[in-house]
Amino acid sequence: MKNLFCYNVCNTLTSLGSSNVRVIMSIPISRFKKTDGCINSGNASKLTDDDIGERFEMEMLDPIQPGVVTYLGRTFNAIPKGKFKKSLTPSKIDFLNDDWRVFKKSGRNACIIVVMAYKCNVTPV
Repeated sequence: MKNLFCYNVCNTLTSLGSSNVRVIMSIPISRFKKTDGCINSGNASKLTDDDIGERFEMEMLDPIQPGVVTYLGRTFNAIPKGKFKKSLTPSKIDFLNDDWRVFKKSGRNACIIVVMAYKCNVTPV
């Protein structure tokens, strides 16, 4: 089942068990616009539980711009139920700790994005 796409900081596809995974998505990263530059220190770590349900303009990694997303929370528990979450078997999710943020993109290129907070910038819309 190919509904997990894992990438490192260079937007290179990698395996879920790899120690260099920085984002896990339900669609390929190639569906989004890439711009020049690099995110050295993302601000998504500042998101709190009060921000859940809020919409943000997002850029991540080297940078990829998914556009407007909705913040769902942090860690594995924030991932919505479905095939994507079921594919993250317990043995593979040990690393999905408090450093990870979960977003949902609706509309065109709808997907779930689970990203390390320090590799993601968000701006309220």
